[in-house]
Amino acid sequence: LIRIGYYSLMDSRMIGMAVVELGGGRCLATDSLDYSVGFSDFCHLGDRVDIDKPIAFIHAKSQSQATVVANKVLSYISIVKEQAPTPQVIIERVTQ
Repeated sequence: LIRIGYYSLMDSRMIGMAVVELGGGRCLATDSLDYSVGFSDFCHLGDRVDIDKPIAFIHAKSQSQATVVANKVLSYISIVKEQAPTPQVIIERVTQ
């Protein structure tokens, strides 16, 4: 997946549903999993993405399936022109 800018937002639930659509997740407990499909090397929030640093790699059973899922994933993320501050991942450390 290639866009140019800074990765700023994602709908993680819908990204997960895209994995299900590829066959890598279950809708029902009886559904089988295809461990050969899914995503790899997803960029992190705040990363610059371009031709040399794609958003992610899609592993699909066919080119047509990869294209459909890629278009969906692009609608589930936001790429902005200028880098925005990334949210703090750890807000507070709780100790005894």
